[in-house]
Amino acid sequence: LSVAAGVSDPTVIRFCTALGYSGYQTFRIALAQSMAFGVPATNSAISRNDSSEVIADKIFAYTLSSLDHTRRTLDIGAVVAAIELMAAAKSLVFIGHGASHIIAQDAAQKFPLFGLPCAAPADSHQQHMMACMAQEGDCFTFISNTGRTASILDLVQTARSGGASTVGIAGDASPLIDMVDAPIVVETHENPDLFTPTISRIAALVLVDILSTGVA
Repeated sequence: LSVAAGVSDPTVIRFCTALGYSGYQTFRIALAQSMAFGVPATNSAISRNDSSEVIADKIFAYTLSSLDHTRRTLDIGAVVAAIELMAAAKSLVFIGHGASHIIAQDAAQKFPLFGLPCAAPADSHQQHMMACMAQEGDCFTFISNTGRTASILDLVQTARSGGASTVGIAGDASPLIDMVDAPIVVETHENPDLFTPTISRIAALVLVDILSTGVA
């Protein structure tokens, strides 16, 4: 690889470690797994000149590749812990801001599956009031892809102080993951490119399906 790229061996090693791998061998294995599944996500970047057909193909490829990564990295033990907390609760509250609130709404509308009273307040004041009224027997699920939204973290502390159990859904290790009773990391190939739709919301929606079906 170093010869083909025209760089030194140490440069290749530094490149692999910069991507988060322990070395070249682990990078090779991860790359092989990605290519075996389908079109690598790095080849799915959308450009201004892409046709609608190309855009559709790239988004499908990118979504499938990323969801497979999420499936392989998901901590099933954490999912089981969240399901047990929800199944033991008397009521469920789902809280998120922006795109994460859409995920919270999706969870709340699955209340027939959960078999429990569910709420997903949109207004920040209502969210605060529900957190203040939290008590033992309630289960609050907080959704934030960054896991660092200050207002969400404040709500976690408020709900916990009232005795509620807490579940957290975030895209990576973060303060939210450290604060809740059942932390779930939904790791995706999130792409910050302006012309690429976010994949994190789709992965979180799949997780909501898993949680609701597990509780049912």
